[in-house]
Amino acid sequence: MLQGVYIKNMKNPKDIIKSVCKRYGITLKELHSNRISYYIKAKREIIFLLRTEGLPYSYIGKLLNLDHSSCIYHFKKFTKKNDTPK
Repeated sequence: MLQGVYIKNMKNPKDIIKSVCKRYGITLKELHSNRISYYIKAKREIIFLLRTEGLPYSYIGKLLNLDHSSCIYHFKKFTKKNDTPK
């Protein structure tokens, strides 16, 4: 599902964020400040990975400067897009 992401046993959420940003070729500043679809895709992937690590939406929102309800929305969008049968 997530090709090219190697996040084995990462405990620090910031490591996950940095890893996804590196994969997308963006900076943390760009991730926090832009609404361009490319950055949104990275943000959704980060939210998905952090949530599957067991982090609450409120904490993920604080890390990404988002409201917890925005995190829920992005998580659902990511899982819906990536769970379609092929």
